[in-house]
Amino acid sequence: MRSKVEQGRAAKALEYVQAANKTDEFKSYAKKVPMMISSHGLAPALAFIKSKNRQAYNIIYADIIKWLKADIKKVAPDIHAKVTNNTDTGFIDYLINLEDPAVYRAITNEVLAFLNWYRRFAEAINP
Repeated sequence: MRSKVEQGRAAKALEYVQAANKTDEFKSYAKKVPMMISSHGLAPALAFIKSKNRQAYNIIYADIIKWLKADIKKVAPDIHAKVTNNTDTGFIDYLINLEDPAVYRAITNEVLAFLNWYRRFAEAINP
């Protein structure tokens, strides 16, 4: 079962990266975002990405939200309704106000697992 989950992540990451703006900035940011999340946490990293308002960051942010909208029911069903659209900061607000640390960790782990594939494809497609 685990391989199907990984295949799903990989397929969506590839689809999103192929549709993204293939610039050096995009490739660089795709590599930096997982490190930001690991170092500072998911909510602060997403807030930082959103605050920069740079095209490459906006693409990555939107792709994270799209992935969560597709996969979030498996991780935390109550969150699905909180993610309203790709540019909304409602998801960041939800993360900041989460009372259950286990849900926060599960979401963070899912985002990092998705970004692992996303980063790989960004590097491979944008040499």
